[in-house]
Amino acid sequence: MQVLGRLSILCLGLVLSSITIVVAQQRAIEDFETIERLEGLQKRIKSSDYFNSTTPETIDVPELFASEREDLGPQFIVRRIPRRKWFDAYVDTQYFYSSNVNLAKNSFDANHQDTAVWVNTLQLAIAPDPYEIFEGVALYPSVGFRYQWYNYGLLQGDDHLNRLDFDSQTTFAECRFVIDDLWVVTAGFDWNRLVGHEEPNYQELYREYKPHWGVERLFPLAEDKAVSLGYHSSYHFTDVGEILPGLGQRDRNDRMTHTFSIVYTQVFFEKLFVQPFYNFELKDFMAGLNGDLEEQVHLAGTSVTYFFNDWSNVRAFFTYTRQNSNRTTSLEYEKWDGGGGLSLNFRF
Repeated sequence: MQVLGRLSILCLGLVLSSITIVVAQQRAIEDFETIERLEGLQKRIKSSDYFNSTTPETIDVPELFASEREDLGPQFIVRRIPRRKWFDAYVDTQYFYSSNVNLAKNSFDANHQDTAVWVNTLQLAIAPDPYEIFEGVALYPSVGFRYQWYNYGLLQGDDHLNRLDFDSQTTFAECRFVIDDLWVVTAGFDWNRLVGHEEPNYQELYREYKPHWGVERLFPLAEDKAVSLGYHSSYHFTDVGEILPGLGQRDRNDRMTHTFSIVYTQVFFEKLFVQPFYNFELKDFMAGLNGDLEEQVHLAGTSVTYFFNDWSNVRAFFTYTRQNSNRTTSLEYEKWDGGGGLSLNFRF
């Protein structure tokens, strides 16, 4: 009986530990995808060169005396063509308040908790300057690696919140086609891996292989304002691991996502970008017990970004997120986030 009692306690402890890991997996996945959505919107601030001033390859020289143009013909100063750049290094830090870090269903839930979140990003990519493959069509290829740190509860000093910390590792390849500075067509592939900080350190929580594609259209309203509409889709081939032998399916998070976005951009003083936006994402799960699961994510907010120069900017943002599901037992939550960040982007 003693042996059976101890075995029961051990099994109960293992099950509770497994439930904790499953919750950590789901929260890490949701937070990772939230940051991805925000970063996608940030990167698309200048996805078109519509707002970028360009220097012509030649500059027309004014006449020095009357009829000079008739006597000598047009005179030009030739601009030196810059050396092609092949690499892109990106560093970003953002610190923000999150009203519902545990993704509780409502504020009356015992798991409802607010906290501060600090996310840091390092990225290095082979990303040569664009190639003009046809008139008005530019190709922006990139292949690289990105590492991110997610840290929770820094203000409270709460060990429970610190246990939520995790890292993400991403290897990516993407081709982006910009057509007439108005259309942006993308296709790419990401490999993502999330690892937790709990013992044993850097235990893998989640892994996915994600082909993705999308199209955006910019509608200029004036020189300093525009509206963009976008559609992006991806398929997530996932592996959430096997928490207990024979329990659950490793690919139970396999899903197709469809994302529709609308962004209004207003530029002030050539350097300040104000962008209210709305993002709707439909997640259609494909595998096993989740085969009939659908989740809808509504993301609305405003981002204000100031570009000091071509390689540094600072931003503030506020977002509201709500997730609904066709299952009452599935993850449903709402939260709002607000904070700021700093980005450095070096090309060489």
